[in-house]
Amino acid sequence: MSTKEEIEMRIYDYLERQGFDPHRDDRRDAYVVLMETPSRIGALVITIRVCEQAIVATSTCMVKADAGDIESMHEVSEYLQRATYGMKVGGFELDFDDGQAQFRASMPIGDDLPEEDEVGLLTLIGPSMWAKYGDGFLKVALMGASAEEVIEAIENADAIPELDRLLRRDDGDDRD
Repeated sequence: MSTKEEIEMRIYDYLERQGFDPHRDDRRDAYVVLMETPSRIGALVITIRVCEQAIVATSTCMVKADAGDIESMHEVSEYLQRATYGMKVGGFELDFDDGQAQFRASMPIGDDLPEEDEVGLLTLIGPSMWAKYGDGFLKVALMGASAEEVIEAIENADAIPELDRLLRRDDGDDRD
């Protein structure tokens, strides 16, 4: 079985090769990188930590919901839960004490070192989810939008290009 140090070195090497400029945070026993997203939420703090049984990556949004506004926190919580529903890897979390939201994903540690593509998936799944759902988070958390309506708009926006792709594909089927 791989040691914690070997796994951490694999993670560090991947982050370095990708140009992420990883920093070791000894207090959290983790590697930390900043990553921009195409969403209006801006930069995320990505933390990758090797635990006893798994590697855990969190992508933390620096914009917080108003933890003192119970109605707003309810909407934000519903929004993040609706966004997470059906995901196969990871999910959104909300800290009810301070309003901070993050995406957390993990990967079990096996006998072998994780492959580079596994480290890449674990590192990038959170930022990709924030890219998809970040603007909606801002609408719900800061502008008081309905969680249900924002999620519906995001899902419908995804469905139209997929439907178009399916309708335009040339698979040799001559049916009208």
